[in-house]
Amino acid sequence: MWTSKRQAKKKTSSLRTAIFFILSFIASIFLMKLLLFYPLQSFLIRKTLVNPIPSPKIENKKISKVSISKIDEIKNLLSKTKIEISSVSASDSGFLVELRQGGRVIFSGNKPLSSQVSSLQLILSRLTIEGKGIVTLDLRFDRPILVAR
Repeated sequence: MWTSKRQAKKKTSSLRTAIFFILSFIASIFLMKLLLFYPLQSFLIRKTLVNPIPSPKIENKKISKVSISKIDEIKNLLSKTKIEISSVSASDSGFLVELRQGGRVIFSGNKPLSSQVSSLQLILSRLTIEGKGIVTLDLRFDRPILVAR
């Protein structure tokens, strides 16, 4: 009887160790799968995503004849008012003008350009009297947004 209890304990203990090794083996396979295949899978998924930022070549094609004519109109109006500029470029939300004295002005494409240029001239004259300069002036809104230095 003493031997049968001992044998029963041995069977139980060997069964426990066998279950432990089987569970350890399954856990290690799961862990290896997780570590090896998950980064590969996420890498493949990232490749299939669409880039939301358009390339500069596509943006250059979007400039229409209307935008080019408005750029020319901005240049003419600013030269008539003797405001010196470095460059004029079109964007989705309007037109960006770099001033030669420093600073940037954003014109709206939806509002009359002549009124925006006269507003710019008035703001520049007031800032000159105060001894300040423009960092950024946004004329796209009802009330212009000015960042002065």
